Amino acid sequence: NNSNRLMVVFATQSELSKSTLLSSNNNCILPNINSDLFIDKNINESRKFDLIYVGRFSPEKGIDRLENILKLINKNPVISICVVFDSISPIDFKILKSKYKSLNIHWHVGVANDEVHKMMRSSKYLFFPSYVENYGNVLVEAVSQGAIPIVYPDTHWRALLGKYAIDEITIFKMIEAGKVMWNKDLSINSRKFIFDNYVKNDSLNTIFNWIEK
Repeated sequence: NNSNRLMVVFATQSELSKSTLLSSNNNCILPNINSDLFIDKNINESRKFDLIYVGRFSPEKGIDRLENILKLINKNPVISICVVFDSISPIDFKILKSKYKSLNIHWHVGVANDEVHKMMRSSKYLFFPSYVENYGNVLVEAVSQGAIPIVYPDTHWRALLGKYAIDEITIFKMIEAGKVMWNKDLSINSRKFIFDNYVKNDSLNTIFNWIEK
């Protein structure tokens, strides 16, 4: 079927090729997204975490950028952040926790999806620093829970999301000011944009047309 064919196309590409294709065509592929995550229309306004990061502890996921923002938060430790690693070596985890032990960080490793969604629902912004990210499932799941995405300009996500995300400069300024403000309207609009363009079944037609070109 089309879905399997789509995945085969990308399975044959290198990480760099996939990122380049997505960027140049201003489109993305989002497989295995549970659209039920978008059913609840009541966006939780009580958000105890200013930021959340979800991903592997690996260079392509922008760990250097995560550390940069942690160093910035170190100057203003009132900022709260939730860090959820899919995987990380015990040694790396110990070093990281020790390095930033003075910060208001909630550390988690290998958490079940339902628990991750709860953390996303309690977060104002998703810090999304990846250099290479094929599908962006984490981004879509976070947006579905009301977290606003923070994306970098050198990735295709900046072009994909446009005004429905903020950039790193904006969040840096908030951190330096010591207050991270959540924008409910942006959260709602970002959620609607992601669902309408990348989650609904009919939104895949554009992607299939692109693949067949």
